[in-house]
Amino acid sequence: MADIGIVRRTLTQPEYGKDLRIYSMQATLMRAWVNRYVQILRMLFKVRARATLYLAGSAVFTGACLALPFLALARGFHGGHGSVENLVVLLGALINVSNALGLLSYNYGGFVASSCSFAPYRRFLRICDAARAKPSPLTQQAAPGVALLLDEVSLQYAGTQTPTIAGVDLCVRDGECIALVGPNGAGKSSLLKMACGLLEPTEGRIAWGRSAGHRKPGIVTVFQACAPFPLTALEALATDDAECARRCLDAVGLGFLGNQLDVPLSSERHGGRDLSGGQWQRLSIARALAHAEGADLFLFDEPTSALDPESETRMMHLLREMAAGRSCVVVSHRLALTRFVDRIVVLDTGRIVEAGTHAQLLSLGGRYAAMFEAQASLYR
Repeated sequence: MADIGIVRRTLTQPEYGKDLRIYSMQATLMRAWVNRYVQILRMLFKVRARATLYLAGSAVFTGACLALPFLALARGFHGGHGSVENLVVLLGALINVSNALGLLSYNYGGFVASSCSFAPYRRFLRICDAARAKPSPLTQQAAPGVALLLDEVSLQYAGTQTPTIAGVDLCVRDGECIALVGPNGAGKSSLLKMACGLLEPTEGRIAWGRSAGHRKPGIVTVFQACAPFPLTALEALATDDAECARRCLDAVGLGFLGNQLDVPLSSERHGGRDLSGGQWQRLSIARALAHAEGADLFLFDEPTSALDPESETRMMHLLREMAAGRSCVVVSHRLALTRFVDRIVVLDTGRIVEAGTHAQLLSLGGRYAAMFEAQASLYR
């Protein structure tokens, strides 16, 4: 059922429409939808066939229960032992028995259906019990002077053969800004999600300094994938302060939304309007700015990937001002940013392979130097 829902959503939701039409993907997805629908129909046929057999058995059983008293009564009348009074009493009793058997058959089907619907909930409770039985690798307090600590952390997603993160040790000190770089698939975003507490490591321990572990407002994040919430600008910023919302929107270049705080940011809603990908990324930066006061730890995952170069420069200056004097981890493929951080950590195949300043890593001539040279060569 989940697969057919995913295919149906892909076929019908506006965000997929452009690629579907340009690359003529509709026929392939329609075939996939039909195949899954046929599988569901076959499954339903088997279920209905079992239900039919059950009802047939119930009918035979009910018929036998009603036929036996009638047979006994007929034999009594044939032998001269029956009476009209006995017949009336027996018919009333048989009607009650018939109704009771019918209710039993009907309710038994409902009981089985209810039991099946509760099966996922029972599995969920078993998973929760198992999680409570083992100690959590997430702790709330790191040592003084440490904003974030990852101690021999590993992460392996279910159904995979190799870990995404393998034995990472990382300490972010108070007020330190770190750039996390590496090739695609190195595990940078997964590491950042663990740093937020959104994922629990399969091995190792994570600890936060001060109130950062509570994430209210200890941790402020900007993720690369910006969810286009079909909400108003005020709701999308997760604040009730209209003046604060206007200041933050103006700071990221979305000042025109300041007078439209109650307008839904989706054309699917009445009177709504759509934003571009870059505007949604600006809005996510504005949301971080609205919640930056009092934050201990800033975590940014490709926060300017959808912006043009000039806008990216302005947003990076804004992010640096926002996180000034506080701890910050930035994931970025654009290595020009690394010139302005305290330390660079290079991640490859889930492991830290290099760490140091920009100058130190260039002098090593290793993974970072090769990445930086490859990018710099495009601008010469």
